[in-house]
Amino acid sequence: MNIAALIVAAGRGSRAGGPQPKQWQALAGARVIDHTIAAFRALPQITEIVLVLNA
Repeated sequence: MNIAALIVAAGRGSRAGGPQPKQWQALAGARVIDHTIAAFRALPQITEIVLVLNA
């Protein structure tokens, strides 16, 4: 069975503040989006990761 993780990261993150959307801001040495992707990659049942980003 194929299971996809859908990561919706198209927001501005304006409540978080900062010069860029929060998914691109650093947190504990990596961007927030990198932490999110790593969490899904660690799950063996996830066979695909799909990112939804703002153009």
